[in-house]
Amino acid sequence: MKKFILFIILLVVSMVPQIAAPKQVIDEIFLVMAVGYDYVDENQFTGTVVAPFYKPDKTIENLAFSNTSSLIYQNRDKLEAESSKPLLSGKLQVVLYNRELAEKNGILRYIDSLQRDPNVGSRIKLAIFDGSTENLFHKLKTDEPTGIYISNLLDENTNFSNLPETNLHTFEFSYYVKGMDPFLPLLEKRDNRVKVKGMALFKKDKMVDLVPQQELFYLRSMVQDFKKGVFFIKLDNRKRALLTNVASSRKFDIKHNKGGLPPNITINIKFKGIIREYSGPYIPDKYINDIEKQIEKNIEKKTKEMLLSFQEMGIDPVGIGYQVRHHTRNYNDENWSEIYPNVDIKVKADVSILERGVIK
Repeated sequence: MKKFILFIILLVVSMVPQIAAPKQVIDEIFLVMAVGYDYVDENQFTGTVVAPFYKPDKTIENLAFSNTSSLIYQNRDKLEAESSKPLLSGKLQVVLYNRELAEKNGILRYIDSLQRDPNVGSRIKLAIFDGSTENLFHKLKTDEPTGIYISNLLDENTNFSNLPETNLHTFEFSYYVKGMDPFLPLLEKRDNRVKVKGMALFKKDKMVDLVPQQELFYLRSMVQDFKKGVFFIKLDNRKRALLTNVASSRKFDIKHNKGGLPPNITINIKFKGIIREYSGPYIPDKYINDIEKQIEKNIEKKTKEMLLSFQEMGIDPVGIGYQVRHHTRNYNDENWSEIYPNVDIKVKADVSILERGVIK
């Protein structure tokens, strides 16, 4: 009898979660996978959400809902009023911020709303869009959910090209930590497709500049280690070379000066890659060393120019201040913003070409 009573108790306990938490049938909800925010004025914005609608013939229609508001949660309420089913954010993949919004109003308030949403993970993708996200989401045609398409685009460029890895977590870290400024991918629409235009640079939460797509390698080589980059160079002999499978790592060497003078900083970049294509004839072994030296010179020149422009603007996407702070015992960073523009930052590149590929 005791065993029977125990069995009944266990059965009831196992059923309680199912009774307390009603199931949400996929056909009865819309799973929002992409969100966009557009500038209207200093007080208002247009919010757009996109959710896939799975048709009986197994095709997908991306449904977009837009409305203008002054508050994030007010906007969500308005969008719910337009939808025939609840809009849930548990599968959110990407959030796009209109460039004008990022430049004029900043994006922290919109980031903050993501932080407060328990259904949103810290790894979702964030990006700036050069244009109207409302128009993009209403007109973009893809064979997959819009959010997944854009998220995969960012992953592809991060894993097999030169786009630095970013997400909600990296933006929050760069924004709140001392001695570093955030950056996010900058996207644009071309021929009904989305492409990477470059990297948006921030001062606090406002976009102030960009690094074009063709120069992303130099930025990424200073901010992250990576293994599958791509590098193109025009050589002194007017030939061109494309290197792939580029593995790059960096190390900071910080030397402090007495008398309160700014420290001397060297960023050591190690570069290994394969010449996938070369516009000239066969490359003799003796010329490989010369190509390596030319690539080293190119990297040192381009990264130095980039660093000087960052110092002039008073932004620090590379995290120089963060590195100084963490390599200095009892460091006082109260005056870092005044010191930073005058810091001597050098880049030392060490390039190794591992193989030679196609010759043209």
